[in-house]
Amino acid sequence: MKNPIIYEELKSPVTAQLETTYKCTSRCNYCYNSWRGRKNLPKTSLSKEDSMTISKKLVEGELFEVVLTGGEPLLRRDIVYPCAKYLSQNNVDVGLNTNLILLNEDDIHKIRDSGISRVFASLPSSDEKLYNEITKTKSFKKAVRGIETIIKNKLPLGINMVVTKTNKHQVYEVGKLLYEKGVKYFSATPASPCSFMPRELELEKEEVVHTLDSLLMVEKDFNMIVDVVEPLPRCITKNSKEYEQFFKRDCAAGKLTIAISPGGKVRPCTHISKEYGNLLNEELSEIWDRMKSWREGKYIPKECHKCEEMSICSFGCREAAKIETGSYSKMEPWATEPLKENRKEIKVVSIPQDKELKVIPNLRFRKEKRGYFVFSPRDHSAIYANEELFKVLSSLYNRGKFTLGELNKEEKRLGLVNIIKYLNVKGIVE
Repeated sequence: MKNPIIYEELKSPVTAQLETTYKCTSRCNYCYNSWRGRKNLPKTSLSKEDSMTISKKLVEGELFEVVLTGGEPLLRRDIVYPCAKYLSQNNVDVGLNTNLILLNEDDIHKIRDSGISRVFASLPSSDEKLYNEITKTKSFKKAVRGIETIIKNKLPLGINMVVTKTNKHQVYEVGKLLYEKGVKYFSATPASPCSFMPRELELEKEEVVHTLDSLLMVEKDFNMIVDVVEPLPRCITKNSKEYEQFFKRDCAAGKLTIAISPGGKVRPCTHISKEYGNLLNEELSEIWDRMKSWREGKYIPKECHKCEEMSICSFGCREAAKIETGSYSKMEPWATEPLKENRKEIKVVSIPQDKELKVIPNLRFRKEKRGYFVFSPRDHSAIYANEELFKVLSSLYNRGKFTLGELNKEEKRLGLVNIIKYLNVKGIVE
């Protein structure tokens, strides 16, 4: 089982996606929301009162991060900015997930004033005609103008392109356009199979790998930071070492994260339709406890237990597996077979004695039943630290910059160098 202690003993989620409304300005053909197109929805948007009730429970649960999403959250500015302000004032990092179509200069001021720390946005194509076809809008110019507005005002911005058969040839071109606009962070994420997306839009394994190749070209040619924002099974290719940077994401559903609907209903993630309770009339701890099976490894496919790379694999998307096979615990569509001859080599970390190091900024800590959960909002890297490791980490964090040579002289403790190397590999020390 992968990192069982990290997940099983968490007293509450670390992050949450709060869906402020089901309404949206776009009708993207890949949208994972199964409600899209249905009539007579029980509740399409959060009320102001309910949004604050949920926000207070997330603060009480000691979550590190909440992303305000939708639908299109800028359709509900009346709750987005008050919620963001309350959460940020209570030490919760807040992100905004928007298509940017409605963004204006006034939003820039409100984003800053409410404490929203970064904006996530989507751009499915760099071609106006194709963009409008995918989103069923005529809003390409508005979306690009929104990107320009964010960049001009120097707000942190990450763009994600959901990749289907419709736009699979556009990954490099979208990256190029974003580079020209000044965007530094670009993700191209293969669309996970879902109950609403037409099956003919789903990518084949080879097309997913081609998407990764295109991202590597964007990284090389434009020096952009590239990623995918969904977990991919390592066995999607026999050459997983070539794409190592894209296999770092774990499936966080019900382990680290939850999704909350406009009606307060809680799911393991935005892709999963199964509900475990309602935050408007239940406590977060009760709902989180019902999700324990996600943290216990119950849904790891039995085939994966035979794989040499099990300890470092995300096992892909569990909802995609359910859509394809009817079960969360089956192999997902892009998985192939256990890897037996491609075991990842153990990376030998060598850090010069005089190299300046530091604990990454904005690191978050939370006391758990046995030890501490340590989380980086920057890239969602995390470790579970016992008392001794936490003491070392706290000392290094307060110290600022340091070198291994300095620590060896001062501490003279066996194992300290290995601790620093471990923290470096986990992305906690840089």
